[in-house]
Amino acid sequence: MNNIVAAIIGFIQLLPYQYFRSFHYAHHRYTQNPDLDPELIDKKPYTRRSLLLHVSGLPLWGKNIRSIYRHAIGIVDEAYLEKRDHSKIITEARLHVGAYLAVLILSLAYSNDWFWWYWVLPTLLGQPFLRLFLLAEHYGCDLSDNMLQNSRTTYTLPLVNFLGWNMPYHAEHHYLASIPFHALPALHAYTGQQVKTKGDGYYRVIREVFTLTKNQ
Repeated sequence: MNNIVAAIIGFIQLLPYQYFRSFHYAHHRYTQNPDLDPELIDKKPYTRRSLLLHVSGLPLWGKNIRSIYRHAIGIVDEAYLEKRDHSKIITEARLHVGAYLAVLILSLAYSNDWFWWYWVLPTLLGQPFLRLFLLAEHYGCDLSDNMLQNSRTTYTLPLVNFLGWNMPYHAEHHYLASIPFHALPALHAYTGQQVKTKGDGYYRVIREVFTLTKNQ
């Protein structure tokens, strides 16, 4: 069931789940290592302008489309992807390309714009909220292999914790990634004092993130 749900969500987000699982595993293994963490590899420090562009989600969608295309034609050269997973990632990408083309052809054939109103537009509108939420997880934290120092825990509303599967307790999530999401608040009770970077609400964290960027 987990794999089915992950595959559906990955399809909607242009983020094939076999690929993302390997990506995310490497992120946890090499968190905040500029040379090995896939979230940091080849990423330049943000300026105000580039940060706002990132928050739009458009660069990420472009990157995801290029990644799917490259994998579909058999090019899997990301260092963080294990060779044993290459064939699965290639097959997955080809299935995604075929499915996306089918959706596009059917939409054009029936002059139906449902995929725009119920898929693309909602996803684009949601991207800024998701990008800001994710920026709070590590941006401005230590480039260290200590999980209680390289990740941020953000105190927020219970509803945000619920909708985010308790991921605002992100330092705890990285400290013991095998802990189920519902146990992260309990883990925080034990480790919270050791977390170096804590944010008092997302508004303050995002303001802090913007102060860390170059004014360009």
